[in-house]
Amino acid sequence: MNYFIAENCGDQTFAIHERVAQTKWLTKLALANARLYGTDSDFGFKAMFKKDDAQEAIVTILDHIYNFKGKMNLRPRPDTLSSPRLSCVAEDSAKVYDYLNLGYDPWHRCLVGGPHSTPIQAFYAEGTMYTFLCPAFFAQPRMSTANHCPTVADNKFSGDAGIFYQNYQTYIMLYHFIHFYLGDNALTKYTDPKAQLDWNDCVHLNTLDSVLNPTNLQIYVASILDTDTTAGLSALVAKKCVKVGDGADGV
Repeated sequence: MNYFIAENCGDQTFAIHERVAQTKWLTKLALANARLYGTDSDFGFKAMFKKDDAQEAIVTILDHIYNFKGKMNLRPRPDTLSSPRLSCVAEDSAKVYDYLNLGYDPWHRCLVGGPHSTPIQAFYAEGTMYTFLCPAFFAQPRMSTANHCPTVADNKFSGDAGIFYQNYQTYIMLYHFIHFYLGDNALTKYTDPKAQLDWNDCVHLNTLDSVLNPTNLQIYVASILDTDTTAGLSALVAKKCVKVGDGADGV
């Protein structure tokens, strides 16, 4: 049986289950679209992945997320199929999860793990079944409630990436589920090329690297959801999501 578990979340446990249900719904929408080819799709694969060659990998990752399929070789049970687990970080998390041999204190990482030692919202503990939710996660809005599609001009995204795909609990959770299933194959700050977080850097990755970059899949799902705008961009993002500006057909 495939399922997720939320640990040590106290009064937030019900809210976590709601966010997971919403994340599964987003994934289901994207999965239905990803199973279509080219012009039959609202999105196609030229947007964040360049070619239809990416389809099989994208469908597999989204299917794994939607069904919470288990993975082998993950601590603390490497010989067992393990589905994702979520844990809410507290000051004693290093002691509680000592058996994972993380090599760091989750509480400290939450407080200073971001750029310029700023707080972060969540992180996947590589090599384990755990994604840790930091206190800052719960300060973010739950889910986008309006259309925040970007505009594109001179072959570049323009707009607030935060209100499009970054600063929502559902998309944060989705990002780390993607990282969980990509596992050691995921682009990170230590790989070559490095993981890309900026949307304009994401579109410059080749097909293989784009599939291995969690943000590319995150943007893909966000683009599928935002279907109320008109006009589209064949080369960069979903047809129904982008308002096209001058020179937007390239890349």
